[in-house]
Amino acid sequence: MEVIVAGVNVDRSLIDKVRRGESVDDEAWTPETLSASYARISRSPLAITELREQARAEIERARKSNETIVFGMGHNSIAEHAVFNFDILDVPVKSQQCPVRNLHKGLLSRVVGRAIGPWH
Repeated sequence: MEVIVAGVNVDRSLIDKVRRGESVDDEAWTPETLSASYARISRSPLAITELREQARAEIERARKSNETIVFGMGHNSIAEHAVFNFDILDVPVKSQQCPVRNLHKGLLSRVVGRAIGPWH
């Protein structure tokens, strides 16, 4: 069996920068900044655009925040803001019957807050 990270969601502003010919640090291509931003929205007076900007500027802080929220506080819902696409190759037919929700629940709660990038 082979598992490949085929895709991941990233902040739209990074794509806009690349389209304008600006450089973007490899570290920035991560969904962790989105999860951290949306986790902060309920407790911050800042607009979501500002929260996303902060998270992009302080990626390590975003990762630490995610880790604290998911593993320290047990709030796994922020993991839903990080989307990963996987190619899972050469899987026996019997293994394909595993419910996707279990994969989603277990994998995302372990991934958010931990870097497995870069995402390029």
